[in-house]
Amino acid sequence: MSKSRTLPTLAAALCLAALPLSAVHAKTAHSQGAHGDAQFEYHGQAFTQFLVDSYTENNQTNPRQFYAWFDQATKPFLGSSATLEAALNEKRAELARVSDPQAKAAKEMEIGAWTHKLVKKSIPKFSLDRGYDFTNTVAHGERQCFLQSVLISSMLQKMGMDAGVVMVARNMAGATTNNGHASAILRLSNGKDILVDASEPEPFARHQGLFAFNTQKAGSQYINPVFEGDTGVILYYQGQPTNAKVATAQVRTLSIPFLRSQFEYYRGERTIGGLILTPLTPKGIATEEARLQKSVRLCPQNPLAVYMLGRVSMRMGKKDAAKSQLTAANALYSHAGWVPEGMTEAFREAHR
Repeated sequence: MSKSRTLPTLAAALCLAALPLSAVHAKTAHSQGAHGDAQFEYHGQAFTQFLVDSYTENNQTNPRQFYAWFDQATKPFLGSSATLEAALNEKRAELARVSDPQAKAAKEMEIGAWTHKLVKKSIPKFSLDRGYDFTNTVAHGERQCFLQSVLISSMLQKMGMDAGVVMVARNMAGATTNNGHASAILRLSNGKDILVDASEPEPFARHQGLFAFNTQKAGSQYINPVFEGDTGVILYYQGQPTNAKVATAQVRTLSIPFLRSQFEYYRGERTIGGLILTPLTPKGIATEEARLQKSVRLCPQNPLAVYMLGRVSMRMGKKDAAKSQLTAANALYSHAGWVPEGMTEAFREAHR
């Protein structure tokens, strides 16, 4: 695929923020080629690292067990294809035979819908409390929004498409969420985007606000998609807070450091005995703190991780740490164009 229409990634500012944009482009082109640097195609090294992280954090061995499990889970839904690997290769070959951009975009949408259906059927259970870890996918047949988005994107990449993950800040109903949802995003060959979200019954979601990266702004930004009628096809975006037009070509997806950070964030957020899965216990809050600290180390520009760590510090009575963390989180959100209400409240509490 040509470099001019690929869907770049969020590493430029979300964990390489100190680099000027020209240096980021040079690093991206040198290290990962035309697709940008968030390449984590299924069965590849980066995707396997997500598995390693999951199995290591849960004191389990053999992370490649997931591949064997998913091969069996998908088998009833592959039609004439003997294996998942064969099915992905066949779809890639089908796509490669199409040269016209509009026809290719139609084929990409068809494959995106196929991938959406495959994940929903092969991993039938949804769990906020456990579905973020691949170990729980194997043990319980569970997924949640972020894991399924990474998995869908990895398969789309394997089939030769430009795909990645974005966070959702305003859902299909218009309700705001503090990066509380995630979706796969696919850059079509005609330059338009679609959101492939396995949390929805239909394959192409119409979420009203996303968290991504604007190359012209040279930073993370909240962007509101503008759709083509009711098709789910994104024509362009409106950048926050001014609603200035943002072309699809300016949008980057989340970097691998951000993705690893977000996986670790969920391990912290969903700690039993932590802030959410109450009742609060000393062990639970300490474990949550350690996991969120690791999440922030993996990507210090992940605003949700920094924010939640600040809330945990406040709950533990670490006022100075909380003030510093919440100040940093507030700056990250402000730079991106929108500060969630909970962030504002926590910031004020820390500075009383």
